[in-house]
Amino acid sequence: MKKLNNFGIAHLLIPVIAVVAIAAIGGVYMLVSSSAASKGCVSRTFSSGSSGGCVKYIQIMSGWHPTKADGEYGINTKNSVAVLQGNYGMSKDGVVGKKTWRMLCYNGYTKVSGSAQKAAKKAGCTKAMATKTP
Repeated sequence: MKKLNNFGIAHLLIPVIAVVAIAAIGGVYMLVSSSAASKGCVSRTFSSGSSGGCVKYIQIMSGWHPTKADGEYGINTKNSVAVLQGNYGMSKDGVVGKKTWRMLCYNGYTKVSGSAQKAAKKAGCTKAMATKTP
């Protein structure tokens, strides 16, 4: 059996260390991207033509019937958001930007509906940003 010196052991360990380092970096990336994904909705602007999970959360938090939330930002979603904006003294443009997200988050957290509260959390709302004043 061949005896390994320190140099030989180092060569054997380099691939192992490389794999561990890559796995650790990948784990950190997953944690960062997971956190960023949960904050992704509230940091973006949505309007007619938008679609996806974030739009579904908007539909639920704006009072759109939760079972009919389809994730498509059409005329019904725009009107629902505009009505809610008017109720809070905002310009009724039906576009969900930073101020409207604050209002939606407040609405989501104060609704008695469990689906609105779940949608608020999934959209990335925090209680700190859920203020009544947009």
